[in-house]
Amino acid sequence: MTEKDETLTKYLVGYEDIILVVPANFPVNRKLRHYAMSFNDVKEKKYQTESILPVPMDAFKNVPFLLMKNGNDMYTRGITICRNAGFTPQCTMYLDQMLTSFFISQTGAGAVFMRTSLYKFLPNTDKMVYYKIADPLARRPVYMASQKGRYICKAAIKFLEMLGAEV
Repeated sequence: MTEKDETLTKYLVGYEDIILVVPANFPVNRKLRHYAMSFNDVKEKKYQTESILPVPMDAFKNVPFLLMKNGNDMYTRGITICRNAGFTPQCTMYLDQMLTSFFISQTGAGAVFMRTSLYKFLPNTDKMVYYKIADPLARRPVYMASQKGRYICKAAIKFLEMLGAEV
């Protein structure tokens, strides 16, 4: 599904933020300490506050990245966020799963773009440093969708309302 798919009726249920996660042993982290967040900061959604400053993405132009495979929305967003900052990321590996990329990143293989909604599935670790991103692509809408013109049962409507969607 894409936002522009005219065959679907889309219901906005919220937004999802994307942050940059970098192995803690990468030298770039030393000069970016005042932008860094801890795992608990991410879990507490402090990236949504103004007290956390967005990291200057161009600081990562010489950092290796792990990206999702081409065709994945996170691949497109990651590449574009880096290009908007004036560089093309040095990708060392393309992956299918975001959680897998996090665990590989912990070994020092590269920085990753992560959806903040996944943090409930991740272990609290000091092996990683987390950064807020200022690029508009670091926030994306989350939709539920149905085929246009199709009947939607009352239970589905109640579910959408429970999620906060306008039905």
